[in-house]
Amino acid sequence: AKSLVLAGESPNLKDMVSGDLGRISSELVFDAARAGDVGAKDLLDDVAQAVGAGLVNILHLLNPDVIVVGGGVSQNWDYLWPVVDSYIQSHTMVHIKKLGFKVEVTTFGDDVGLMGAAALVWNS
Repeated sequence: AKSLVLAGESPNLKDMVSGDLGRISSELVFDAARAGDVGAKDLLDDVAQAVGAGLVNILHLLNPDVIVVGGGVSQNWDYLWPVVDSYIQSHTMVHIKKLGFKVEVTTFGDDVGLMGAAALVWNS
């Protein structure tokens, strides 16, 4: 995101941080994209495709019934999902699609790691 601002490709984001690149956060990148900033949209499309590629790898290697997405990615899943889903649909092997799977978003948000750690302690 910083390189986009420096290259002049993300004017909304630059305005949002008043030129202070240290203030750039993922949330501001999403806000800029939602406000129509083409650079931020392109960056988030790249992120969504990378997430999609990761999920396709999980599907091919592990063949789970459900993949649960959590953490920071889940907070803006509504924005990322269309590109992620498109990537998954176009890159997943046909026999995996026929078996079926779901991608769900956890309700724990950023606390998903803490909840997992607590579950490990509780179950041991």
